[in-house]
Amino acid sequence: MMALYVATLQPPALKESESWPLPQTRFTPFFLYEDNLLSEHGHWSYEGCDSFEDSPWGRGALEHSTPAIVENTKIIGPVALRLYAATTGTDIDWIVSLLNEDQDGGRKFVSKGWLKASHRERDEVQKPREPLYTHAKSEPVQPFEIVPYDIKIAPIKILLPARLRLVLRISCVDDPPNDALQLTGAWTLSRTEVSRIRVFHDEDHSSYLLLPVTSRNHMNRFFSGGQL
Repeated sequence: MMALYVATLQPPALKESESWPLPQTRFTPFFLYEDNLLSEHGHWSYEGCDSFEDSPWGRGALEHSTPAIVENTKIIGPVALRLYAATTGTDIDWIVSLLNEDQDGGRKFVSKGWLKASHRERDEVQKPREPLYTHAKSEPVQPFEIVPYDIKIAPIKILLPARLRLVLRISCVDDPPNDALQLTGAWTLSRTEVSRIRVFHDEDHSSYLLLPVTSRNHMNRFFSGGQL
Protein backbone atom coordinates (compact mmCIF):
# COMPACT_ATOMS: atom_id res chain seq x y z
CA MET A 1 0.00 0.00 0.00
CA MET A 2 1.48 3.33 -1.06
CA ALA A 3 0.92 6.43 1.09
CA LEU A 4 0.95 9.91 -0.43
CA TYR A 5 0.70 13.31 1.17
CA VAL A 6 -1.11 15.96 -0.86
CA ALA A 7 -0.02 19.53 -0.21
CA THR A 8 -3.03 21.79 0.33
CA LEU A 9 -3.82 25.01 2.14
CA GLN A 10 -4.97 22.81 5.02
CA PRO A 11 -2.79 20.27 6.90
CA PRO A 12 -1.77 17.44 4.51
CA ALA A 13 -4.33 14.69 4.09
CA LEU A 14 -3.14 11.08 3.82
CA LYS A 15 -4.04 9.32 0.56
CA GLU A 16 -3.49 5.61 -0.08
CA SER A 17 -3.23 3.66 -3.29
CA GLU A 18 -2.03 0.24 -4.41
CA SER A 19 -0.81 1.58 -7.76
CA TRP A 20 1.39 4.36 -9.09
CA PRO A 21 0.43 6.53 -10.83
CA LEU A 22 -2.96 6.78 -9.11
CA PRO A 23 -5.74 4.99 -11.01
CA GLN A 24 -7.77 8.18 -11.52
CA THR A 25 -4.83 10.03 -13.13
CA ARG A 26 -5.45 11.75 -16.46
CA PHE A 27 -2.10 12.51 -18.08
CA THR A 28 -2.82 15.83 -19.76
CA PRO A 29 -0.45 17.60 -22.19
CA PHE A 30 -0.11 21.34 -21.64
CA PHE A 31 1.33 22.80 -24.83
CA LEU A 32 3.81 25.66 -25.14
CA TYR A 33 2.50 28.62 -27.14
CA GLU A 34 3.58 32.09 -28.16
CA ASP A 35 3.28 34.93 -25.66
CA ASN A 36 4.46 32.71 -22.79
CA LEU A 37 1.26 30.66 -22.69
CA LEU A 38 0.99 27.10 -21.33
CA SER A 39 -2.38 25.49 -22.04
CA GLU A 40 -4.15 22.16 -22.50
CA HIS A 41 -5.90 23.42 -25.64
CA GLY A 42 -5.24 21.51 -28.84
CA HIS A 43 -1.99 22.58 -30.42
CA TRP A 44 -2.02 25.49 -32.89
CA SER A 45 -0.28 24.64 -36.15
CA TYR A 46 0.83 28.10 -37.26
CA GLU A 47 3.29 28.93 -34.48
CA GLY A 48 7.08 29.03 -34.59
CA CYS A 49 9.67 29.08 -31.81
CA ASP A 50 11.08 31.06 -28.89
CA SER A 51 14.76 31.52 -28.12
CA PHE A 52 17.18 32.62 -25.43
CA GLU A 53 20.90 33.23 -25.12
CA ASP A 54 23.14 31.07 -22.96
CA SER A 55 26.57 32.64 -22.57
CA PRO A 56 29.01 33.70 -19.82
CA TRP A 57 27.24 37.08 -19.61
CA GLY A 58 23.71 36.15 -20.67
CA ARG A 59 22.12 33.20 -18.87
CA GLY A 60 18.69 33.50 -20.45
CA ALA A 61 15.45 31.59 -19.85
CA LEU A 62 11.97 31.00 -21.25
CA GLU A 63 8.80 31.00 -19.18
CA HIS A 64 5.32 29.72 -20.02
CA SER A 65 2.39 29.91 -17.62
CA THR A 66 -1.20 28.70 -17.56
CA PRO A 67 -4.15 31.07 -17.30
CA ALA A 68 -5.53 31.39 -13.76
CA ILE A 69 -6.84 28.08 -12.43
CA VAL A 70 -10.63 28.22 -12.28
CA GLU A 71 -11.09 25.35 -9.84
CA ASN A 72 -8.98 23.62 -7.19
CA THR A 73 -6.92 21.06 -9.13
CA LYS A 74 -4.95 18.12 -7.74
CA ILE A 75 -1.83 17.08 -9.62
CA ILE A 76 -0.19 13.91 -8.28
CA GLY A 77 2.37 11.73 -10.04
CA PRO A 78 5.30 11.70 -12.48
CA VAL A 79 5.87 14.73 -14.72
CA ALA A 80 7.71 14.93 -18.04
CA LEU A 81 8.54 17.68 -20.52
CA ARG A 82 8.82 17.03 -24.27
CA LEU A 83 10.88 19.77 -25.90
CA TYR A 84 11.79 20.20 -29.55
CA ALA A 85 14.85 22.41 -29.58
CA ALA A 86 17.95 23.45 -31.51
CA THR A 87 21.15 25.18 -30.49
CA THR A 88 24.03 26.93 -32.21
CA GLY A 89 26.36 24.98 -29.92
CA THR A 90 27.03 21.27 -29.39
CA ASP A 91 25.43 20.69 -25.97
CA ILE A 92 22.70 22.01 -23.69
CA ASP A 93 22.37 21.78 -19.91
CA TRP A 94 18.59 21.71 -19.58
CA ILE A 95 17.25 22.80 -16.21
CA VAL A 96 13.47 23.16 -16.01
CA SER A 97 11.45 24.33 -13.02
CA LEU A 98 7.77 24.28 -12.10
CA LEU A 99 6.41 27.05 -9.88
CA ASN A 100 3.00 28.28 -8.82
CA GLU A 101 2.22 31.98 -8.99
CA ASP A 102 -0.45 33.83 -7.00
CA GLN A 103 -2.48 36.85 -8.07
CA ASP A 104 0.16 39.24 -6.72
CA GLY A 105 2.99 37.59 -8.67
CA GLY A 106 4.43 35.74 -5.70
CA ARG A 107 5.93 32.40 -6.60
CA LYS A 108 6.57 29.09 -4.84
CA PHE A 109 8.74 26.23 -6.00
CA VAL A 110 6.93 23.03 -7.09
CA SER A 111 9.45 20.71 -8.80
CA LYS A 112 12.46 20.51 -11.09
CA GLY A 113 14.11 18.38 -13.78
CA TRP A 114 17.50 18.16 -15.51
CA LEU A 115 18.98 16.71 -18.69
CA LYS A 116 22.31 17.13 -20.43
CA ALA A 117 21.58 17.12 -24.16
CA SER A 118 24.63 14.98 -24.98
CA HIS A 119 23.23 12.30 -22.59
CA ARG A 120 19.75 12.21 -24.14
CA GLU A 121 19.89 8.52 -25.16
CA ARG A 122 16.86 6.77 -23.68
CA ASP A 123 17.07 3.49 -21.78
CA GLU A 124 15.13 0.64 -23.38
CA VAL A 125 13.55 -0.14 -20.01
CA GLN A 126 11.14 2.69 -19.25
CA LYS A 127 8.70 3.42 -16.50
CA PRO A 128 5.32 4.63 -17.80
CA ARG A 129 5.66 8.31 -18.68
CA GLU A 130 8.98 8.58 -16.82
CA PRO A 131 11.96 8.89 -19.20
CA LEU A 132 15.15 7.09 -18.19
CA TYR A 133 18.59 7.60 -19.74
CA THR A 134 21.48 5.22 -20.29
CA HIS A 135 24.32 7.72 -19.65
CA ALA A 136 26.41 5.16 -21.55
CA LYS A 137 27.92 7.64 -23.98
CA SER A 138 28.18 11.31 -24.78
CA GLU A 139 26.63 12.27 -28.12
CA PRO A 140 27.19 15.92 -29.09
CA VAL A 141 24.30 17.85 -30.60
CA GLN A 142 24.61 18.95 -34.21
CA PRO A 143 24.33 22.75 -34.40
CA PHE A 144 20.94 23.99 -35.71
CA GLU A 145 19.44 20.48 -35.75
CA ILE A 146 15.98 20.22 -34.15
CA VAL A 147 16.12 17.44 -31.57
CA PRO A 148 13.35 16.02 -29.32
CA TYR A 149 14.20 15.96 -25.62
CA ASP A 150 12.23 14.08 -22.97
CA ILE A 151 13.07 15.66 -19.64
CA LYS A 152 12.04 13.91 -16.45
CA ILE A 153 10.74 16.23 -13.73
CA ALA A 154 10.59 15.04 -10.13
CA PRO A 155 7.10 13.65 -9.28
CA ILE A 156 4.75 16.10 -7.62
CA LYS A 157 1.80 15.95 -5.22
CA ILE A 158 0.06 19.30 -5.01
CA LEU A 159 -3.32 20.93 -4.90
CA LEU A 160 -3.40 24.11 -6.95
CA PRO A 161 -6.03 26.45 -5.48
CA ALA A 162 -8.27 28.42 -7.80
CA ARG A 163 -6.82 31.68 -9.16
CA LEU A 164 -3.21 30.44 -9.11
CA ARG A 165 -1.12 29.87 -12.24
CA LEU A 166 1.37 27.11 -12.98
CA VAL A 167 4.66 28.39 -14.42
CA LEU A 168 7.20 26.40 -16.46
CA ARG A 169 10.70 27.89 -16.52
CA ILE A 170 13.24 26.60 -19.07
CA SER A 171 16.88 27.54 -18.63
CA CYS A 172 20.47 26.25 -18.64
CA VAL A 173 21.34 27.51 -15.19
CA ASP A 174 19.56 26.92 -11.91
CA ASP A 175 17.68 29.41 -9.80
CA PRO A 176 19.61 31.23 -7.04
CA PRO A 177 20.86 29.01 -4.19
CA ASN A 178 17.87 29.74 -1.95
CA ASP A 179 15.94 27.40 -4.26
CA ALA A 180 14.24 24.45 -2.56
CA LEU A 181 16.72 22.08 -4.24
CA GLN A 182 19.88 24.06 -3.54
CA LEU A 183 21.67 21.00 -2.17
CA THR A 184 22.09 19.68 -5.72
CA GLY A 185 24.55 22.46 -6.46
CA ALA A 186 23.21 22.69 -10.03
CA TRP A 187 23.02 26.47 -9.76
CA THR A 188 26.84 26.60 -9.97
CA LEU A 189 26.87 25.46 -13.64
CA SER A 190 29.08 27.84 -15.62
CA ARG A 191 29.20 28.68 -19.31
CA THR A 192 32.33 29.33 -21.36
CA GLU A 193 30.82 29.63 -24.85
CA VAL A 194 28.02 31.58 -26.48
CA SER A 195 24.98 29.75 -27.83
CA ARG A 196 21.45 30.59 -28.95
CA ILE A 197 18.83 28.00 -28.00
CA ARG A 198 15.48 27.75 -29.77
CA VAL A 199 12.44 25.91 -28.41
CA PHE A 200 9.88 25.02 -31.08
CA HIS A 201 6.09 24.78 -30.88
CA ASP A 202 5.03 24.58 -34.51
CA GLU A 203 2.92 22.08 -36.46
CA ASP A 204 5.66 19.44 -36.60
CA HIS A 205 7.23 20.15 -33.22
CA SER A 206 4.59 20.48 -30.50
CA SER A 207 6.50 20.92 -27.24
CA TYR A 208 4.41 20.15 -24.16
CA LEU A 209 4.43 19.53 -20.42
CA LEU A 210 2.71 16.25 -19.43
CA LEU A 211 0.90 16.66 -16.09
CA PRO A 212 -0.76 13.93 -13.97
CA VAL A 213 -4.13 15.54 -13.17
CA THR A 214 -6.02 13.48 -10.58
CA SER A 215 -9.05 15.69 -9.97
CA ARG A 216 -10.55 18.55 -11.95
CA ASN A 217 -9.00 20.02 -15.05
CA HIS A 218 -10.96 23.20 -15.63
CA MET A 219 -8.50 25.84 -16.68
CA ASN A 220 -9.59 29.32 -17.73
CA ARG A 221 -10.46 28.90 -21.42
CA PHE A 222 -10.80 32.64 -22.05
CA PHE A 223 -7.35 33.90 -22.96
CA SER A 224 -8.50 37.47 -22.30
CA GLY A 225 -9.02 36.54 -18.65
CA GLY A 226 -12.68 35.74 -18.02
CA GLN A 227 -14.36 36.24 -14.66
CA LEU A 228 -13.88 33.45 -12.11
